[in-house]
Amino acid sequence: MAELAISVLCVKTVEGERHYVTCLPEKRAFARGLPPEAILGTLVRPLQPGEAIAPALFARNPAFVQGAALSS
Repeated sequence: MAELAISVLCVKTVEGERHYVTCLPEKRAFARGLPPEAILGTLVRPLQPGEAIAPALFARNPAFVQGAALSS
């Protein structure tokens, strides 16, 4: 079974800089756009060098959760 690559994309939005957690490759996300359903969640703050994503830093995306529930 192939391992799913998770990445954090830093995106400038009208609300300011956001750090989105997604399984889309960075090149694809920035070339075609990042649909809300492809965003697993956001980080409540940027990661420090060498820091891993932890539950306390992660806010899930309701659009992704709802889409995942509908597809099961």
